[in-house]
Amino acid sequence: MTDEQKKADTLNSIKERKDIIDKYYQTGYLDRDEAVKKIKELRITDENVGKVTAIRLTQSATPFQNTSNESIVAELEMQVDILIAELGTMN
Repeated sequence: MTDEQKKADTLNSIKERKDIIDKYYQTGYLDRDEAVKKIKELRITDENVGKVTAIRLTQSATPFQNTSNESIVAELEMQVDILIAELGTMN
């Protein structure tokens, strides 16, 4: 994958997560299935997200079905922050 492709993928991942977050804050509706899918997807494919998640899970590991919408949105926001930081290190 070229640097440009990686940058485009990162921007797309940020946009997808921000869209879910924004919809939640604007309407109060969270597509939990889509949000959880995005969270799990990035936990597997992004090394930095995987590391942060592993550390956080040692402190608290609640199954997604028992997690509040606010916690799911907070995890999406954390992922966006990590992706933005990664974007800043790309050429």
